[in-house]
Amino acid sequence: MYHRQGAEEDLYALFRNNARLSIRNLSTAINLRDPIPSSRLGKRAEKRRRKWDIRVSETDTSDEFWDIVIEDRRLRHNTRPVHTAAELNYLKSRFPENIRFYIATDPAGEVLGGAVIYLDRGVIHLQYAACTQKGKDMYATDVIYHDLILHILPGNNYFDFGISNEDAGRYLNEGMIHHKEEFGGRSVVYDIYEMDV
Repeated sequence: MYHRQGAEEDLYALFRNNARLSIRNLSTAINLRDPIPSSRLGKRAEKRRRKWDIRVSETDTSDEFWDIVIEDRRLRHNTRPVHTAAELNYLKSRFPENIRFYIATDPAGEVLGGAVIYLDRGVIHLQYAACTQKGKDMYATDVIYHDLILHILPGNNYFDFGISNEDAGRYLNEGMIHHKEEFGGRSVVYDIYEMDV
């Protein structure tokens, strides 16, 4: 989905040089040109947005929601995000059209959650997304995904949710991948190879 044309000569070269597949990560992507019908992406997300008047908007920095991402990773995965807020803000300043930040708020302006997306040639890649407990109770991330795909960034080819596994691909978070598949997403692998040089 990241190729403009068939371009897997690198895989053939790795094979010819006896490279070993060391990690296979499993991502989930929605083909936006031919989507699988999904209630979570359609009426259900729209209904939740209207019920709680959730608003999704772009923000200039990750500062408004980054603590939410840190807390989410700590509680759910006992880990920390790979990036810091300062690093993401710097990267966005260098690539303002390709790295974008979005927040979901309630009518009072309380931040319920946020997302970092990378945009590249027709692919929306979700790098980070997280909500507060209140945001989770309101399914605010569902509303973020819905609005990004259908209203804010229409006309793209794919929405890539990112990986659902850990431990070099050996552990699959089944709840996470199931949630992504409810949006009509299907699996795509990200392989990492090793070879002796």
